[in-house]
Amino acid sequence: MPETSDISFISTSPENTRDLARAIAAFCSGGEVFLLDGDLGAGKTCFTQGLGAGLGVGEDITSPTFVLHCQYQGRLELNHIDAYRLEDDTHVEALGFDEFFADNNCVTVIEWPQMLEKILPMGCIHVYISSLSSNEREFKFSASAKPALDFISALGKNSDILKETATKE
Repeated sequence: MPETSDISFISTSPENTRDLARAIAAFCSGGEVFLLDGDLGAGKTCFTQGLGAGLGVGEDITSPTFVLHCQYQGRLELNHIDAYRLEDDTHVEALGFDEFFADNNCVTVIEWPQMLEKILPMGCIHVYISSLSSNEREFKFSASAKPALDFISALGKNSDILKETATKE
């Protein structure tokens, strides 16, 4: 049975979600692929905005629902993919998103990753987002292969600081 690891954080507001992701960005060294899984309005774009801010992106980050992909420059390049509008996975290889997965100079965030499953690499960081109330969200980070297992381990070693960030008043 493969090794798995997970850690959860509760965010008490959209601002705290951005702050949590901003703090998590400090652990990114390039090559990370975050798979964001949650209902509409769960906080996927808020998380990506915070991650981008933590990576030094200076421009507004919006959901690329209608364009599928946006790219932002920071200390590492941020590739933000939103696969919500893909009807099926028939032509996903032709989109070229898999090129980002091998690039150690970027971080990739994928909203609605189910449509890209056949091109996703091993070692992705799954982020399951659950609504607990109108403002509270649970962010469960999960991994089953390296290097994502190492990333989850680093989050675990710093969980007290990250939990405080996600729930500050």
